[in-house]
Amino acid sequence: MPEDGAPIVDVEAFVEGRLIGGFRKIYRPPVPIHRPRDPIYAESEIGVDPYPALPGQPTHLSVEVFNPTSQDRIVTATFSIAPFGIGLPFNTLNITPNPIRIFVPRFGAARGHVIWTPPNWNGKFCVRVTLEMEGHEPIWSQRNIDVGEPLRPGVPHSMVFEVGSWPATKPVTVTLGLRLHREDWGATLSQDVLPNLQPGQRVPVTLTVTPPPNAELGMGGPIVDVEGFVNGELIGGFRKLDRAPVPLHKPHEKGYAESEILIEPYPPQLGVASQVSTVVQNTSESTMTVDLEFGWADFGMGIPFTTTGVAPSNRSVTLTPHMTETVAVTWTPAQTGHQCVQVRLSDPDEVYEPQHSQRNVDVARRPDCGVTRVFTVTVFNDTPISVTVDVGLITFNVPADWVITVTPSPTLEIGPFSSGLLHVSVTIPCATVGGANGLNAITLIQEAAGSVPTIDVEGYIEGVLVGGIEIQFEPPAAGPPKIFLPIVLRG
Repeated sequence: MPEDGAPIVDVEAFVEGRLIGGFRKIYRPPVPIHRPRDPIYAESEIGVDPYPALPGQPTHLSVEVFNPTSQDRIVTATFSIAPFGIGLPFNTLNITPNPIRIFVPRFGAARGHVIWTPPNWNGKFCVRVTLEMEGHEPIWSQRNIDVGEPLRPGVPHSMVFEVGSWPATKPVTVTLGLRLHREDWGATLSQDVLPNLQPGQRVPVTLTVTPPPNAELGMGGPIVDVEGFVNGELIGGFRKLDRAPVPLHKPHEKGYAESEILIEPYPPQLGVASQVSTVVQNTSESTMTVDLEFGWADFGMGIPFTTTGVAPSNRSVTLTPHMTETVAVTWTPAQTGHQCVQVRLSDPDEVYEPQHSQRNVDVARRPDCGVTRVFTVTVFNDTPISVTVDVGLITFNVPADWVITVTPSPTLEIGPFSSGLLHVSVTIPCATVGGANGLNAITLIQEAAGSVPTIDVEGYIEGVLVGGIEIQFEPPAAGPPKIFLPIVLRG
């Protein structure tokens, strides 16, 4: 088979010798892993938490895959780790379970999870995920990102990374290149040609980045890509991101479904004091102080947040280099049920832009087979004009035969300072004798890969995401599956 993304054929149409259009057919495996918008070394479908790594602390690694075909698929995913840099070898040590099998429903998406425990590792690293499917060549994806430097407007900042020649088995020349994503920023390398690099040899190279004097820092986007080539062929690279030294949002998670926010007990109960906490990590070599504000809102989208019942609603914390701390407050809910918690993080020195994170997640029991369960979501318009909200639905690890609908859809009209309701209906069909064993096998594969059936509903106004909610379904209760036998009438 050709490589992922390789062109197969171009189809063109002409009128009197003039080209009027055409299309290109490219090869993609049934379950692709590479996203065309991402470079192969900085893929957004790979999740890492925490990042950078802490010695001895379990690190959660995940991958998100899509199946655009009309058949259910099972893929095998193998995770491996390399030091941060370019052209350095990978290994699978201390990762469990590994490899994992991921069930990807037809026309659907799925996530798989493993745990890596770095024994003596501190700092940045590269994750590689290799996907294997019967009848197809293995394909791979990497996440190699540089974060944590305390950048300052107008001040050059340097960092050192290592370059090798892996997987070359003989001496080669490695050429480095830069792809700058920010106007008015400067980026230079201490050297861009490394001749006669021996197998296993590592050479330190310095990347210096200079933000402009008026730079707005901590926006989260890419600054520069650094790439390595041997004979014109890409052997690796990394992406430097503009993240604050104490980040709040995790790049691989939805902004409305952040896992760093915890609520105990959950779901909240009227008048019962709850602990709301968030985990903050200083990814830099400098001591950092941040301010945090905690608030809550009803389960939904666009609903204003309040600090009522939260004590104290504001906390300030100082973190030494590479320090991680859990910051908690007490919340006495004014109502029972699923609610959204928000954390805002700000820099008292105002060098980095404010950040916010939300946990708007309903962890629900699966409905009994054949029974429709309806989740109601409030969408609020906090503006003086009427708006049209485009409604989006995304599912992960949800079998294709589950029936999921959102009404109204695809749009919801809301007047000024008013609200509307979305209804998310979920029906799980009952298994027949022939399908019960298959369902059990799928469930076992999902549980082994840490996969949880998940529904995300998002709202957009003029293409801009304004909010979302996530529904996660607990694993089915232990016990034999319900099997519905056909009725046989005997004369």
